[in-house]
Amino acid sequence: MLARLLGLGRLRAALTPAPTGWRGLPARTGVRAGSTERGTGTYRTHMCGDLTKHVKQQVRVAGWVEAIRKAGDDLLFVTLRDATGRVQVKATGPDMHLLAKTSIESVFAIEGEVCVRPDSARRSTHHDQQSSLELTDLEICSKRAEELSRAASLPFRPASLHDQPLEDTRLRHRPLDLRRAVLQDALRLRHKLSTRFRAALNDNGFLEVETPTLFKRTPGGANEFLVPTQMPGKFYALVQSPQQYKQMLMVGGIDRYYQFARCYRDEGGRMDRQPEFTQLDLEMAFAGQAEVMELMEKVVKHVLQDWIDTARPFERLTFHEAMSQYGSDKPDRRFDMLLQDVTPELLNCGHVGWIATAFVLFFCYSAMRSCLLSQGRPALRAKHAQLDDQKDFAVIALRADQAQRIDALQQHARGMGMEVGVGLGMQQSIQEQLGKLRLYIAQILAEHDLLKLDDEQLDIFWVYDFPMFEQHELNSSRIQACHHPFTAPHPDDIAYLETEPMKVRAQHYDLVMNGVELGGGSVRIHDAELQRYIIDHVLQDDPKVFEQLLQALAYGAPPHAGIALGFDRLVLMLSRAAGARSLRDVMAFPKSFAGKELMSDSPSTVTAADLDVYHIQTKSLASD
Repeated sequence: MLARLLGLGRLRAALTPAPTGWRGLPARTGVRAGSTERGTGTYRTHMCGDLTKHVKQQVRVAGWVEAIRKAGDDLLFVTLRDATGRVQVKATGPDMHLLAKTSIESVFAIEGEVCVRPDSARRSTHHDQQSSLELTDLEICSKRAEELSRAASLPFRPASLHDQPLEDTRLRHRPLDLRRAVLQDALRLRHKLSTRFRAALNDNGFLEVETPTLFKRTPGGANEFLVPTQMPGKFYALVQSPQQYKQMLMVGGIDRYYQFARCYRDEGGRMDRQPEFTQLDLEMAFAGQAEVMELMEKVVKHVLQDWIDTARPFERLTFHEAMSQYGSDKPDRRFDMLLQDVTPELLNCGHVGWIATAFVLFFCYSAMRSCLLSQGRPALRAKHAQLDDQKDFAVIALRADQAQRIDALQQHARGMGMEVGVGLGMQQSIQEQLGKLRLYIAQILAEHDLLKLDDEQLDIFWVYDFPMFEQHELNSSRIQACHHPFTAPHPDDIAYLETEPMKVRAQHYDLVMNGVELGGGSVRIHDAELQRYIIDHVLQDDPKVFEQLLQALAYGAPPHAGIALGFDRLVLMLSRAAGARSLRDVMAFPKSFAGKELMSDSPSTVTAADLDVYHIQTKSLASD
């Protein structure tokens, strides 16, 4: 019965093993004796993208049928696509009838001669020079066509540039979606970047070491994925990063380490976040902040040599400089609108400790005002309300009617063809608020072609001297580490740890590109007693949770420092000019915005019997 369903020829072809090359791998090129028999021999001798070198030669290519166009009763044109490009196939006779009956995205092998298309159908202007021929100037005159796999009814056509379905539909059918050129280009870019990173780090004496992804639950940071075990009441947690493991490698004498680490955070969906992601993680023994920043800059320049001016050093801003000028510790510097302290000009700001900060929009006032008002006054007011999440926030104004001095300042600026946004409040709070508003206005102006934000203009720089601690999110009587509790304090500020810890600066540094934090790193605490003191007395956490690291540091730890780059984010930044807008556009199998894997509809429920193995129960929604 199976033979009748497939047809004897197709069944024979399906059961015939593919030819093998070196050590049993499938052969990619070369034709064996007998390879002209349908269903036997090599599936292909050439890739479509290589055919410009093989004009007037016999070839066998294989790929997906992207388009079918009938040109008459005895002539058919087919576009065949493989991983390297597209080629037109001209078919007549039996091959024409076979191809005419197939479906789009079916898989075919085509044998024939590579021919130059007629002059009237060619794009190249050098018609008499074979070296100047493009792939679109060629076609394969088919002598034999073989259907290797027929596509069923498709939810969408991946080759279409315009009629693409919603993202959830594409993610649900991701194997089909991956045939789109933009996704394949992103995956090739990932491969290119990872290859360059590995080469550069290997040349600088780094050792690639894999660390476990199953670890233990740790306090602070993002939500973790818990992994049950068959030991009653015992759970693993998937690592948020290899932080503790890589510090233990330094203790173990691994002088320079790196890996492309898989990391996990149980967080909601965002354009630049995924529950499962890849970071390039590295650590250096007997190194400090200067050594890591210098080496990382050299490595990044090597990797991005096709995108940036490698002769230009990365600028360095302190955290204070970034916040006071841009209102962000990861500013987008492709446009101006710098924040300026205008406290002296406004004199009485209203409260002790408040400052007045402004930024200037260097655009024609009438054009900019029209542009902003096109968003609607309610929308602008809603945006202000959204930004206003601080109790000590007083005024963010594009038009100021609450303070006479602010109004006078704005009117003066408008007379010069400018607009001024003014905010009053506590320093860090108002800087952050105006920083958000600065970005929001820039996005509106860019949408109306009043501001150019060039995705191909890559502005890479360092930000350093971050605060070490901040107010605890859940307990106002405590403080928490701004980054992680293993960051070393600035040597000039150690005396403040006991008396005024909020004044302590961290030896932390971020690498920023176009308003996105590409990576963050720090000098680590290598003294076990200092680490224990910060965890126990400053952060008021239980040192027992970190006993494995504290014990390792007690063995004698070298001074060490490191950094982690968001590899997915880097690929996204380099793919934005091609239209990528989220990490889902540059990963092979991403989770949806809601954090789901739609192909398998996971996460999914499991049976009570499965849960019993792990000695756990789930609460019903009704009981919540």
